[in-house]
Amino acid sequence: MVGQISHKCHSAALFKKMRILYFRAVIVRASAVYCRRGRVITPGALLLSEGRIRGLYEDAPSRVDLDLEGYALFPGMINMHTHIEYTHFSGKVWRTRSFSKWLSNVNALKRQSSSTDYAESTKVGCRRLVATGTTSAVTICSHPEAIPNTRCPLRMWWAMEGIDLQRAFDFPVLHERLAVSPHSPYMASADLYRRAKKLAERTGAVFTTHVNESDEELEMFALGTGPLYELMQKLGRDLSDCGQCDALCLLLDENLLAGRAVLAHVNYVQENYLARLRSADHTVVHCPSCHLFFERDRFDYARFKAAGVRVTLGTDSAATGAELDMREELRLFSAAHPELERAEIFDLCTCQAAEALGLGDVLGSLLPGYSADFFAVRCELGQDPLEALFNSRGQVRLTCVAGRIVHSSI
Repeated sequence: MVGQISHKCHSAALFKKMRILYFRAVIVRASAVYCRRGRVITPGALLLSEGRIRGLYEDAPSRVDLDLEGYALFPGMINMHTHIEYTHFSGKVWRTRSFSKWLSNVNALKRQSSSTDYAESTKVGCRRLVATGTTSAVTICSHPEAIPNTRCPLRMWWAMEGIDLQRAFDFPVLHERLAVSPHSPYMASADLYRRAKKLAERTGAVFTTHVNESDEELEMFALGTGPLYELMQKLGRDLSDCGQCDALCLLLDENLLAGRAVLAHVNYVQENYLARLRSADHTVVHCPSCHLFFERDRFDYARFKAAGVRVTLGTDSAATGAELDMREELRLFSAAHPELERAEIFDLCTCQAAEALGLGDVLGSLLPGYSADFFAVRCELGQDPLEALFNSRGQVRLTCVAGRIVHSSI
């Protein structure tokens, strides 16, 4: 488990030097630069100015402002689904295959948590993300007061979580890079989904939701039975929409999703829904550590890929065993899908995720014109950079967002 990590530079000299990255043209050299989709320059250098990549060198330029010899540079990773406000739940939720029991345990912890707890948890979570190479994230936020008042160290889409199971809910006013997240079909009404959809389409906010996450959710909606059905019944939920089809079917048939929705988990999907997901350009977010936590069957990535449905990766939360380290999600996904090349897997949290956010020409690659979002990990001479990345542990050497240093370690 990654400990509480400060994103402040441990080297005052390096921090002073790196401050210029945003303000004037500088050249950063590394032993390897991973550009995009398996393309690697060894050695390589980036010309940066005003937060953007302005040039790419395939050999050592005559002038270098920052030399990272012995390190490889990678596009900043994009965590497409997390709950950083639950970081303080780490180690407090026991592993169980019962989703409804887990949900009850988490709700009990939430009742014991204060606004201060969530605010501190959010700060710690942000530091963990940048310290492990994540430069952008979509985080589910049920406590707006926990959003930092100061500059967040990474690009964060604060997805306002909507639940109207026992009381009415109104989405707060959205600001820059905010998102909306009706929690799930079992926690949010059709009316709440419609209001979230209207808000997302009017403002351009990211629309994300949990759907078809567990077998208990599948049983609740498709059969009108099971532990989650019984829990929702106790909580007073109107169950008239159960016993007909699964939750994804409900959202699609009732037209409750905004265009290009980001769908977390989708561990169960009927074949005839895949084409509908593809035609609407929806994105599926798989969270390998959460999958392992609940001991679920192998995620059927091949079916989504064959159908042309975009798949990305996320960490979920400390409540499902996540370390908020996207490298661990990469390792778990690779172990579950050993037939895949590492370049394809890394694409899921870089260029594929950027495309899901509508920023495929801005994030997810280290090429001229893209934002200077990158991180560095130790890479030995002759070592495959992706091998170095997948095997790296602890803090990365350096993380930059839009040319600004947000983390450095020695």
